[in-house]
Amino acid sequence: MSVMFYVSNKKKLFFYEKPLTIKQILELDKDLQQFTYFDNYDENTSIEKVDILSLGNDLCGRGFEIAFDKKNQKYMIRITTPATTYDWKLMLVFIEKLAITMHSNIQHENGTVYKPNTIHDFNYMFDIEYGINHLNSIEMPEIIFDGLKRPVFLKKDTIQQIVNSQNMIKEFEKIMNKTQNLQSFSANCAYFKNNQDEIFGIYTITMHTAISLPYKPFVEIKNMDITQNSQVSYYNIALVVFEDENDYDTYQVYKTLKYEKFIEQLQEHQYSWIDDGYIELKPLSKLEFDKFVA
Repeated sequence: MSVMFYVSNKKKLFFYEKPLTIKQILELDKDLQQFTYFDNYDENTSIEKVDILSLGNDLCGRGFEIAFDKKNQKYMIRITTPATTYDWKLMLVFIEKLAITMHSNIQHENGTVYKPNTIHDFNYMFDIEYGINHLNSIEMPEIIFDGLKRPVFLKKDTIQQIVNSQNMIKEFEKIMNKTQNLQSFSANCAYFKNNQDEIFGIYTITMHTAISLPYKPFVEIKNMDITQNSQVSYYNIALVVFEDENDYDTYQVYKTLKYEKFIEQLQEHQYSWIDDGYIELKPLSKLEFDKFVA
């Protein structure tokens, strides 16, 4: 679920101006950063050559996205539901500045038109509450959705607690702030095939490094174009040590364990829960690595 707004590109007498570059988009609001992964990032790339540009900053829960409709010469700004109040305020400020720059009004997906100075009248609090209630209506024991920096994993009981609290929006935002504003590195799973043609996933944990990872591994949304849960036979964890943290030539895999074996041997003081499905692993030493038995 999401909400979309449109801002028309600036038009001269007989033609439209060139769409903004990533750099020009970020310059509209000094509080913005881009969170889209590029193989070869170039801030001078035109937005029309980017499928989706994710925008936000370290205070965001889910941020928002911008893309360019070349056929209709419109900027499309999208925010997922539910987002946080900060996400909404940041996006509305951006839309206002973009509309002023383009000498354009702002069109909501339902056809309602706003002027740049009236876009802040949009009732985003209703949308946040609607989105939280929608999560609660989903008949699944657990729900996973994207945050700006990392996924969020919530069980049905947790969502019901949010809905039944005195202020569901504040409770939802507490969870989003906790899950997105971590200092740890988000572990990424790599997928391979073994000699039996089985697909397996492997996570890497480097010593002296705080890592966030799922308590029970699964194919995250960002990897679903690679494989599906039903196709993965098993998961491993590779423990990596180094002699000099600034010299990657000294990094080496110290030992490899089955994922569930590693989790079973974790001590309570070595990790903390981020949400209902992810844990934050505290930095572990080589001595601590030695205690893990394959």
